[in-house]
Amino acid sequence: VDSVDAERNIRRVFSETLLGPAQFRRENPLQNEEEDFAPDFPREARPDFQKELQHFRIMPNGEELVLETLLKFCHFESAPDSNFRDNLGAPPVDTKSSDDGGSISNVVVGEGKDN
Repeated sequence: VDSVDAERNIRRVFSETLLGPAQFRRENPLQNEEEDFAPDFPREARPDFQKELQHFRIMPNGEELVLETLLKFCHFESAPDSNFRDNLGAPPVDTKSSDDGGSISNVVVGEGKDN
């Protein structure tokens, strides 16, 4: 990834997608969300999401799955001449005239080429 923010966002998405919503995984987890059920729906008929989601997080060795088991992040380092790329992952764009009509088109400037 090219930033700490990108890693944080990816962790948040994968954490909820693969491990379940945070409210069912925290130290004192909820069994379910009150707002997800009609007021007259019997409490004893509501699912225990914490218990159900935990079942899917238990690996064959009996340990609970954590995000670090699934993902490893590597951070790109800035190039020594960082004036070439200020935003890793997004090549710099140079606008040059590409035809006789004077219209402007985006041309990606390649590394190591004279511009």
